[in-house]
Amino acid sequence: MLGSSTHRSGRLAGILSVLTALVLLIGGGGVYRVKEGYYLLLEGAASLPAGSLARLPMRLGDWQGEDVPVRPPFSLPPAKQVLSRAYVPVGERQGVRLSVGTGIRFRDLVSHRPEAWYPAAGWVLIDEKPLSVPVRDGRSLDCRLTCFQQAGLDSETITVLNGYVGDGRFCPDLAALQQWAESSGHRLRYVAQFQVTCQEMASPTVARQLATDFAQEAGPALVKLLEEAGAGISGGG
Repeated sequence: MLGSSTHRSGRLAGILSVLTALVLLIGGGGVYRVKEGYYLLLEGAASLPAGSLARLPMRLGDWQGEDVPVRPPFSLPPAKQVLSRAYVPVGERQGVRLSVGTGIRFRDLVSHRPEAWYPAAGWVLIDEKPLSVPVRDGRSLDCRLTCFQQAGLDSETITVLNGYVGDGRFCPDLAALQQWAESSGHRLRYVAQFQVTCQEMASPTVARQLATDFAQEAGPALVKLLEEAGAGISGGG
């Protein structure tokens, strides 16, 4: 009798283990499918017409632009289309670098946050904060401001204003963009990552002011360009 009872208990434990494994497997698959759905919502920038970013005006208010190659410590997102420009206020010497990428896969963005990429390249994060910049068209350019310092005797600092644009909405990070995509309930027509960087020759305060002044001017122009380029792409559930 004791052996029979032990055998039944063992069988019951085995069945429970199998059921538990099935529940975890099914549940895990559900979570994966949900997450995959979120990622697909953010894949909407896949196919803006070729050359769309190049149409961003070279002259933005008092800022004059020039296409420049990418050199360290500046970085561009892994994207199908990229823009790399230096913009300098007319009559001034100190300016900013603008980089924009579209056609970006969500999984590629995760490792391309400034707070991840710059430390990996040897820069030390010394400041990080969310920032909301009011722009000319009345909306807020929600982004993240980070400041890095390079170790060594010839220590340099760099300020990075980074964010994302999805269907005209500025978001400071991927979590905010994902949340908005989920709540909107449709596949986004486009997603772009932008970075405004200033390698300082003065002070962090001056660099931050330059970056935010440029963002105020460039934000509406960038959204207008992306909206026009994405006009023929339909979002969907």
